[in-house]
Amino acid sequence: MNGLPLRPWLMPMLGVMVVSAWGCGSAPLPPPSEPPKPVAVPVAAAPAPGGNPAANTKAAGKSKGNPAAPLPFPNESRSNVLQVTSTAEPMTTDVSPRFREDETFVVAAGLVGSDSTRLTAVGSGNTVATAPATTSPFKLPEGFQALPEFGAGDDGAPLRIRCEKDDSTMALVPAGTSIIGSDNGPAESQPSFLVFIDAYYMDVTEVTATQYESYRDELRKDKKRVPPPPVNANSGIGWPALGVTWGDAHNFLRWCGKELPTEAEFERAARGHDGFRYPWGNGRPVWATPRTPKTIVTVGAYVGDQSPFGIYDLAGNAREWTGDFYRPNAHTEAADQAATKSLRNWTGPKTATTGSQRVVKGGGDDWAVWHRSPADMSALLPDVSFRGVLRLSSIKPATEATPKTGSRKTAN
Repeated sequence: MNGLPLRPWLMPMLGVMVVSAWGCGSAPLPPPSEPPKPVAVPVAAAPAPGGNPAANTKAAGKSKGNPAAPLPFPNESRSNVLQVTSTAEPMTTDVSPRFREDETFVVAAGLVGSDSTRLTAVGSGNTVATAPATTSPFKLPEGFQALPEFGAGDDGAPLRIRCEKDDSTMALVPAGTSIIGSDNGPAESQPSFLVFIDAYYMDVTEVTATQYESYRDELRKDKKRVPPPPVNANSGIGWPALGVTWGDAHNFLRWCGKELPTEAEFERAARGHDGFRYPWGNGRPVWATPRTPKTIVTVGAYVGDQSPFGIYDLAGNAREWTGDFYRPNAHTEAADQAATKSLRNWTGPKTATTGSQRVVKGGGDDWAVWHRSPADMSALLPDVSFRGVLRLSSIKPATEATPKTGSRKTAN
């Protein structure tokens, strides 16, 4: 709760909250424009004459033949239900004057897209917190624009930028040390090891079929080789471009001024600074509609599948190409290197075990983002898409006063 006090007038809002396997399903409630008037809470039950209301309430759930009070959700597991009730006496709440308006928040019933271990709150009143506009000291490459309304990081790098070629938004992933892999996941994802990764930008969503078609149109106008369309070219606006070969994905991103992410960059973007198991945290997901790891829909449709850096669909939706060659023992080799020296910007092995296989990330049957699998570079895979990165080490600061993030080194 970030230490924010819960105002008394919020308590009547808390009725029955259910956290199910795929979410609450109702739309978020907007915050009130002003604190509500005092609210009278109806009597929950008439107490027995002369009795203790609290004792009567407890006794009601333990009476013979009724071991637990019936739930208002008959098909829901009792372990998933949190019931908040008042005492049997009428209760009136009022707004306490000792809290400032900016220290309050509203719990929105039915808010979707959150980790089951978290309580999502929205700000009080109609105020929407926005980062102050700043002038970035970084000179972005041609074709990229800072989005100052999103603010900037500690080193002055804009938190969001826009790529002009494909009109995509990219999110900043700050430099830091990340946990890659798992000690108890699939064999090919073991063991875990630490890698320091320089800052970079990553596409907020997967490349869409519409964006890819714009690329094909430009190549056609320039009388250059036009790659085949995605296998879902007619799927509509917002769907990820599926069934694009590794080489064609690489060429599209070069056209945009980007590159495919490394396996380590993909995991850092998904797991955040704390090395979460999933982009949303370590708890089970909460979806507004049923979803499986094989479900593919329009990009960003599930707001809960969002990493700490605001990047979507790194656990679900389409699987994604990375730039790394695939070896099943790549993590073992990296862990051996990490035992003697620190790894920086790990890019995996220099060759594949079989042919030209590359690492594909995502699509794990339990949503965990350390899953990795092989795919031939020439394969047209109907469940594989891609997204791009722009590495900050390739961006020159506009002033010498801004510290550089360091050169991109390969530890292999």
